[in-house]
Amino acid sequence: MPDQVRHDEVDGFNLSRTDPRTGPSPEETSLTDKAVPALPSQDLARTRKFYRYFGFEPVAGEPGPEERWLRLSRGEVEIDFHLTSIDYTEDEHRLHQNLCVIRVADVAAWHDVFAKTRMGWKALFPSLTRPRDDLWGGLPAFCLTDKDGNLIWVVESETAGSREADETSSRIGSPSK
Repeated sequence: MPDQVRHDEVDGFNLSRTDPRTGPSPEETSLTDKAVPALPSQDLARTRKFYRYFGFEPVAGEPGPEERWLRLSRGEVEIDFHLTSIDYTEDEHRLHQNLCVIRVADVAAWHDVFAKTRMGWKALFPSLTRPRDDLWGGLPAFCLTDKDGNLIWVVESETAGSREADETSSRIGSPSK
């Protein structure tokens, strides 16, 4: 007799308990769901070297010359890069902004990591701002641009008393001016 197909189980998930609109609950999976930004890079080796100054390391070993993708992490923070031939630092592409927001517990500590390197920060690419608390609804934040023109905002995570400010910046999707 052939194996019976159970229509209430798919890939080990018991669908009779799973809401079809939301999928399996976190308790039913061993993976943590997360979104990881994928930013463009004209040279993955240069990108790896740039971010290594700040403690980011390749997730799956060093990229080879034929690689078209690079995954970097620093603790729980992960950023992916894809190979592109477009130079986003050129005037014709500056209106196209590649953006990543990293939420951290201590903006000052993260800024120190970037500021205390031997990186030759410039006015445009790469650049680093000082931490400010007047852009993201009162949350401390700073930004940097890498050599491919990617804008990285490092914003302090919500703290007690700043819930309303964080909700405001989340609603508008970008720094308030």
